[in-house]
Amino acid sequence: MTKERAIELFDYNPDTGIFIRLISTNSNIKVGKEAGTLDKSKRGGYLRVQVDGKKYRLHRLAWLITYGSMPKIIDHINGIKTDNRICNLRDVEHSDSMKNRGLQLNSPTSCLGVTWSKLNKKWTSNITISKKQIHLGYFNKYSDAVNVRKNAEVLYGFHENHGRV
Repeated sequence: MTKERAIELFDYNPDTGIFIRLISTNSNIKVGKEAGTLDKSKRGGYLRVQVDGKKYRLHRLAWLITYGSMPKIIDHINGIKTDNRICNLRDVEHSDSMKNRGLQLNSPTSCLGVTWSKLNKKWTSNITISKKQIHLGYFNKYSDAVNVRKNAEVLYGFHENHGRV
């Protein structure tokens, strides 16, 4: 996909993140309609379109139209995968993207990196930096484990949205 082809096909509004189709490429595509369907695959949640037989996530096309390139990783700053406003997107390394993760739905606690240790009968706090897990300690109180984890996030440059629900 080139910037020119993307501009030919879509009108992208960087303030709203909405794409409007400019060209009908098949009978299902209506000119003037909002583009994008929700990707419901395992790693889905993003809006995507199909162009010339290939699927593209809209946040990647937003970046292409705005900046003329498609970086390897584009992070949604607020964690909302369908919010494709250009102010909500940033070009980052994988490690920086991981510092802006939301809380997983199956998380046993409300804080990433804090879990209950059955063996020690205490709360444990950990953080992963450069694919290496760092043990931050065991704590009698959950709040102490959370505070240590949050301080480590600041120390290691995690995004303020990291761990959001």
